Amino acid sequence: MPFSMTGVFTAEQLPPVDIATNEIPVGWWAAGVGGAVGVSLVAIATFVASFRRVDSPVLLAILLALAVSPMIVQLRFDVPLPVVAIWTLVPLAMLNLFGSPLGLYDSEGRTQTTMMMFVWFVGQTAAVGSRRVIAAVTAAALAITIGRYFTDPVYGAEVIWSAGVITALLAGLVIRALLVAVLNGKIAQEALSEQATTAERQRIAREVHDVIAHSLTVTMLHLTAARLAVGRGDNTAATEALEEAEKAGRTSLNEIRHTVGLLRTDGTGPSTDPLPSAPDVPALVDGYRAAGLDVSLDLHGDLDRVEPAAGLALYRIVQESLTNAGRHAPGARTTVHIEVGPPLNIDVRTEGAAPNRPRRAGMGLTGMAERAAALGGSFEAGQSDTEWRVAATLP
Repeated sequence: MPFSMTGVFTAEQLPPVDIATNEIPVGWWAAGVGGAVGVSLVAIATFVASFRRVDSPVLLAILLALAVSPMIVQLRFDVPLPVVAIWTLVPLAMLNLFGSPLGLYDSEGRTQTTMMMFVWFVGQTAAVGSRRVIAAVTAAALAITIGRYFTDPVYGAEVIWSAGVITALLAGLVIRALLVAVLNGKIAQEALSEQATTAERQRIAREVHDVIAHSLTVTMLHLTAARLAVGRGDNTAATEALEEAEKAGRTSLNEIRHTVGLLRTDGTGPSTDPLPSAPDVPALVDGYRAAGLDVSLDLHGDLDRVEPAAGLALYRIVQESLTNAGRHAPGARTTVHIEVGPPLNIDVRTEGAAPNRPRRAGMGLTGMAERAAALGGSFEAGQSDTEWRVAATLP
C-alpha cells in the first residue's frame, strides 16, 4: 500500500496536490509502518502455527512472503497501487482457494489468520486508492472469502470474514474522507494566504505609485515656476517656488516612508503617521494650486463624515487625477467636484485636454478603479472633445 501521497489521488477525488507545500498528515508514515509490521507478524504467526501441520510448509512460507512483501516495498518505493493489489491478492487467493489441494490446510481447517491480511488490505486501499481499485480489491476479497466456503468444507467463517471486509471498507472510506478534508484545508489555506499576499502587494504598489507620482508632479511644477522666475529675474518668486518644491519633497518622502512601513509585519518598526483621508483633500488641492496648477474644489457636504476607507480612496483618486492633469495638461483648468452622500461622488474634469492624444490605461487608472471596486463602488475615466473626466462613486 502507498504511504506517500504522491500519485495516490486521481483528479476525480481531489485537485492536484503539491507535496512540497502540503505536508503528509502527522502519523501517516507511522500508521503505514505499523500496519505493515502488523501484517508481517500475522504472516509469521500463521506460519509458526501451521508449518508442523501442513504438507508444504515451504510453499506456505513463500506465499505468505509474497503477500506481505509488496506492503513493505511500498513503504520505500512508489509502486502503482494496481500492481500492489495484484501482487498481494494472488498469493492470498492461492492460500485460501487452493490451500487444501496444495497441502496448506491443517487437518482441522483452523488456518484462517490470513483473512486478517484481507481486512487490513481492503481498509488501506479504501483509504488511499482510486475508486476502480477500491471496487476491484473489495470484490476480490469478498470473492475469495466466500469462495473458500466451496473449497474448504470445514471453513464455516465466510459470514464473519465477509463482514470484516465490509467493515474495513467503511473504515477506510472514513479515513479517506478525513484525509481529503485535511488536504483540502491545507490547499484552501495556502490559496487564501497567496491571495492575501497578492492583495497586500497590490495595495502597497498603489500607495507607492500614488505617492511618487504626486511628489514628482508637484515638485516639477514648482521647479518649472522657479525656472520661469529666474528667467524673469524675480529671485524672490524663484526662492519661494524652490522652498515649496523642497516642502513638497519632504512631505512626499514622509509618505513614502510610511508606505514602506506597511511592509513591516513583525511589529518592531517605529510608529507611522496615519494615512491621508477625506479631510486632507482641500489641503491636497491647495498644494497643487500653489504649485501652479489651475485647479478649483467644488465641495458639497462634510468630509469629516466620510469613513476612513472611503476617505483614503477619495484622497488617492483626487491625487492621481490631479497628478495626471499636471502631467498631461499643466495649463488646463481642472475642477474637482465632491458630493458627500452617501453615496460619495467624485468628479474631476480637466478642460482643454488634447482630444486626439492617445491615453494608455496605466497603473494610475488601474489603481483608481481597483480602489473603487474594493469598496463596492464604480469608476470610469475617459476623454471627450473638450475635457478629460474621472468619475467615481463610493458607497
